[in-house]
Amino acid sequence: MAALLQKTVDEVKKDMDEVGVPYNPDIPIFISERYSRALGKCYYQTRDNKRIATKIGISKEIIDYGDWDLIRNVICHELIHSADDCVYCYHGGVWKVYADKMNRYKNYHISRITHVPDEMHEHYNNYHFIIECQGCHTKSYFQRSTKTVEAVKKGQKTIKCKKCGSKDFKVIER
Repeated sequence: MAALLQKTVDEVKKDMDEVGVPYNPDIPIFISERYSRALGKCYYQTRDNKRIATKIGISKEIIDYGDWDLIRNVICHELIHSADDCVYCYHGGVWKVYADKMNRYKNYHISRITHVPDEMHEHYNNYHFIIECQGCHTKSYFQRSTKTVEAVKKGQKTIKCKKCGSKDFKVIER
């Protein structure tokens, strides 16, 4: 498994080099069993009053699931965070420019939030609430009741589907 992950990391770095998207080439990438919600995470430290990326963790959940296109997108997403000019911009500014560049020229699907297959959610996580868009049937999973879940239960049209723009949702409780 580690060899396949390293091969995928090398392929992503090659794609980023070809397009001219910077990243920290020396950053270690490891598999983490600790993430319950995140697919990946870029860790930072401050050294000499400068914030730098120190390591990247990839969720064991997506490695076990085996969707290598999803894994490739997560690796690229986190490597973009490791670039010196992206350590302060989160998911906007330069980070978004680099993500759009990879999406356009290398057919990646990098965004701030990634939708993962239903089977992966249901197999690994104990979600109690699912909010489903009635327009495109995209699902969002929640482990506890939130203001969003409560608003949808009451029929309030306070959220908007990022995929289709619908404001019509329903809550499925498990």
